[in-house]
Amino acid sequence: MATGFEDWTPDRRCQGLGWKSLEGPPVGIDEIPLRPQSTSERRAGRHLGESHTGQWGLPPEAPTFQDSIGAEFVELHDDGATMRMEIRDDHLDAEGAVHQAVIFTLADSVLGQGIFRLLRKPCTTAEIKINYLRPATGRFLTAHSRIVRAGARLVVARAEVHDGEGQIAEALSTFAIL
Repeated sequence: MATGFEDWTPDRRCQGLGWKSLEGPPVGIDEIPLRPQSTSERRAGRHLGESHTGQWGLPPEAPTFQDSIGAEFVELHDDGATMRMEIRDDHLDAEGAVHQAVIFTLADSVLGQGIFRLLRKPCTTAEIKINYLRPATGRFLTAHSRIVRAGARLVVARAEVHDGEGQIAEALSTFAIL
């Protein structure tokens, strides 16, 4: 089965809901290949599920922003998803706490992953609000998303982020279906 990335070059451009090389046919959302969810799993050749990386004109082995913080997809639920990440030294702020941008990225990522994987439609964050409840401690962060309501054009979803001692943040987001 052709993946559409055999002739991948950096000149791929958006063509509506499909993506195509300047020389090749469009690649639709249903043709996006399975891909690993982290660099370590990519190297090991294990696949955890589908992602929308290919939709952006990138080959399946291209790193994503969530890869840069070490966030990994764990599982898909009936109404959302779970992601997890190990806290590293480069995630800490000047006071030694996990930087809020890392927590925000994890929350936004688990929301998008849950929506894309359940609805099988490309989406993007239209609005997000996050409440930080306390500083993160421990070695790992886990985020759970839940779709509150899915309409034809907008999806409202919630995410909770937890460390080893309990909840540290809650996010409410609206995603636009592309």
